[in-house]
Amino acid sequence: MATQQSSAEDLALKDAVSMTGMALFLNSGAPALIIAVVRSDGSLVQAIGETVPGNNTEPNRKSIFRSGSISKVFATDVLTSLAADGRLKLTDPFAKYAPDGASVKQTG
Repeated sequence: MATQQSSAEDLALKDAVSMTGMALFLNSGAPALIIAVVRSDGSLVQAIGETVPGNNTEPNRKSIFRSGSISKVFATDVLTSLAADGRLKLTDPFAKYAPDGASVKQTG
């Protein structure tokens, strides 16, 4: 029974992502859109449109594209979530989390 419920939930999620992605794509004017949902038990990626207008090539998981200013929102969300969980402090210097040997410029 749990497997059937999980399959139904996965199908409902796939349908919701597909419908939401299509609505965003049709209203955006962009040549393509990739929408992803990441959960602890896996991820779902939906691609719509063309990598270049007129080339009939749909984007996929390996497509490279500009994310624009949205990356600032993602970074802010991740950092504030980690701070809320007590895993870092927003006042910590970046060098504290940089890989060993990395050069981190100090400003301010």
